[in-house]
Amino acid sequence: MVWDEIIAQEKRTKIAKTGAQAVGLGVGAIILQFFFHSEAGDNVVREAFSKLGITLIIYGIAVLAVFLFRPKMLRTFYAVTTYIIVPVPVIMFVIDIVQAVMKKS
Repeated sequence: MVWDEIIAQEKRTKIAKTGAQAVGLGVGAIILQFFFHSEAGDNVVREAFSKLGITLIIYGIAVLAVFLFRPKMLRTFYAVTTYIIVPVPVIMFVIDIVQAVMKKS
């Protein structure tokens, strides 16, 4: 019984760590957008990094909030957001970047 509690706590800690990393990556993506300069005047890449950064920050804060306030719902919330909600903006980010690259060439 004690081992089950320890394993459950380790899983919750890993999920919380993932949330904190998502916030850090989101801030990094927002900072990274300032290094892209567009000669043509379109800011597709900057907007894509901004959207990705905001999405990651919101995701990380939501995971950390569930970790703090609703720990029993954490595994379900994490699974739903990781496999259903978060991939959509990431796929849109990739599509925006590919369109920007194809447009320039």
